[in-house]
Amino acid sequence: MVDVLFINPNNSKKTYQSLSNRFSAIEPPTWSLLLASSCRSIGFKVNILDANAENLTNFEVLDRIIQINPRFL
Repeated sequence: MVDVLFINPNNSKKTYQSLSNRFSAIEPPTWSLLLASSCRSIGFKVNILDANAENLTNFEVLDRIIQINPRFL
């Protein structure tokens, strides 16, 4: 069971428009990683959903959230 789920949204299409299909970089979710590390240090089980790296749609993100079923988002 996951206590906390951090979500890195997929905003590349909005930010880079048609360039996102071939030319936009995918950065590591730095803030999610820092927050997850902090939560882990006090005993929470943490997961990060990186919708940007996986190129997920909003509906796919929602499906993943339902599958993971975290206590907190």
